[in-house]
This record gives sequence, structure tokens and C-alpha cells, in this order.
Amino acid sequence: MLVGCSGVTCDETAERSARVSAEDLTTVRVVAGAGRLDIEGQADASEIRATGTACAPTRGRLEEVRFEVTRGGTEVLIEALTPGGNTRLDVVIELPESVAVDIEDGSGSIEVGRVSGVQLDDGSGSARIDDVAGDVRVADDGSGDLEIRVVAGNVEIEEDGSGDLEIRDVAGTIEIGEDGSGDITVSDVGGDVRIVRDGSGSITARNITGNLQIDQAGSGGITYSNVRGTVDVPDE
Repeated sequence: MLVGCSGVTCDETAERSARVSAEDLTTVRVVAGAGRLDIEGQADASEIRATGTACAPTRGRLEEVRFEVTRGGTEVLIEALTPGGNTRLDVVIELPESVAVDIEDGSGSIEVGRVSGVQLDDGSGSARIDDVAGDVRVADDGSGDLEIRVVAGNVEIEEDGSGDLEIRDVAGTIEIGEDGSGDITVSDVGGDVRIVRDGSGSITARNITGNLQIDQAGSGGITYSNVRGTVDVPDE
């Protein structure tokens, strides 16, 4: 008997896989429930490949844990199905680095690298986004640390629940709408940085080419250095 990091009892495991042509593809949507998710862009990829290890307490439940792939026009939808409780599917998706990804994830850690753009709606678990040729938009990050680095476009965080937030090496602008708890660190930014509302935790900003604006800060100190534009932060 194996026990996964999420507490799922893996009496039964099996490998799962799916693939689809990447011809004329612009976006891959990924909907995942419980389990780890790794998405890796590759320069020479001509197809989308999804592989993973399914885990369940019984053979009958294991059969329900699978991939479902649907293509419509220039978009592919990959669903990692983990119906009911006590099942999980750890997923690795390989795709061309010219493709953008739109992720809806329930629980488990996420790593995304070498893609053309990222949209993320994440429930719980840490997330790391690295080496993005376009923009990064996080609609909602529930709990867990979030790290974003090396982005050629802009970064927008609409809502971040709990956990530390680190963003660095961004060519464009950074906007953080609402942050619940945890420290915020932004560094090496080519444009402006704006934090609309921060709940608790410290804020650190350094090496900002544009302006730094913090509309509302909660508990925790504010530290900034090497900001070339104007600085507008609440009085301590």
C-alpha cells in the first residue's frame, strides 16, 4: 500500500497517457483535480503528450481515473479526471513552447515552464511558473506559495489567498489585486508595480524600472530599493 503526498491511499496504481496533434494549435486548457501537475514546453514538439500515474484505493475506482482529451479549432482541452474522493492523477504534459496554457487546478503542486502564456485558477498547493514568452494572469490562487519568474510580458494576480508570493525578472508590469496572507516579494521589473490591497505579511520591492504604487497595506512592513520611477505607498 502506498500513500500519496495528498493523503490518498494508493492500493491500486496504473499509468495513463493521451496525445493529440499540435498542428495549428494556440491554447491548451488543462482541468485537473487532485494530484501534481507539470507542464513543459519543448522547442521541437509536434504534438501534445499527457502522461501520468493514476492512484486509487480499489481497482474499480482506478478505472475512473483517466485523461479525457477534446479538440475544438485551435484549442485542446485536457481533463485529468479524479472522480469522487481518495483518488489522484499525477500529470506531466509536454507541448510546443509556442502554445499558451489555461489551467484550472483543484489540489496539488503545479510547475509550468517554457510556454507562450499562462492563465491560472488554482485551489490549493504550491505553484511555480517559469520562462513565459507572453503574459501571466492568475485569476485566483487559493492556498500555497506562488513563484513567478522570467516573464517577457506582464503579470496580473487578481486574487491570492494564503502563502508567500514571489515575482521576479518581469519585462512588463506587475499588478496584484488582492493578497490575503503571506509575504510579497517583487524584483527586477521592467515596468510599473501596483499592489491594490494586501492583508498580512511583509512587502519587498527592489530593482523596479517604473513606478511603485501600493494602495492599501495590512500588517507587515514595506521595504523598497532602487525604484527608478515614483513611489506611492501608505504612511507607516
